[in-house]
Amino acid sequence: MSTDQSPIRTYAEFWPFYLGQHRQRRTRLIHVAGTSLGLLALVTAILSFSGFWLLMALVIGYGAAWVAHAFVEHNRPATFSYPLWSLRGDFHMLWFWLTGRLESELVRYNIISLGFLLTLLTLCLFVLIQYCSQVQSSTGLRCRSMP
Repeated sequence: MSTDQSPIRTYAEFWPFYLGQHRQRRTRLIHVAGTSLGLLALVTAILSFSGFWLLMALVIGYGAAWVAHAFVEHNRPATFSYPLWSLRGDFHMLWFWLTGRLESELVRYNIISLGFLLTLLTLCLFVLIQYCSQVQSSTGLRCRSMP
C-alpha cells in the first residue's frame, strides 16, 4: 500500500488505499447506497434524455460519498486526488458488496480484522438460535438441526 508521500501509479496499488479510506461500515453502506442511486439516476437520465437526472446522478453519487467521508470517516475523499480510480473503486466496492465478498476483501488488506467478522458471525448465530427457540416455544414446531 502506498503512503501519502509516494504517488500511486496503478489501480492495483490504489485499491487497498481506497479500501483503507472506507474503514467504517457506515461509510461503505452510504457509498453503496449513493452509487446505486446514482446509477439509477443515470439510467433514468439515459431513458428520459434528461439533463436534470444526469446532474442528479452526479449529485447523489458524489454527494453521498462526500457526506460519508466528512461526517462518518472524517477523511478526505480519494476523488480529489484520484478521480477516475476513485469512480472505478466505487463500482468495484459496489460489486464486492453485491456479491458478498467485500468483508473478505477488507480482511485481505487488513482494513478490518478477522476477529471482527467472527464476532459478527457469532452474533448472527446467536440471533438465529434465539429466533428458533421463540418459534419452538410459541408454535410447538421444532427448528431442524443441520445434518
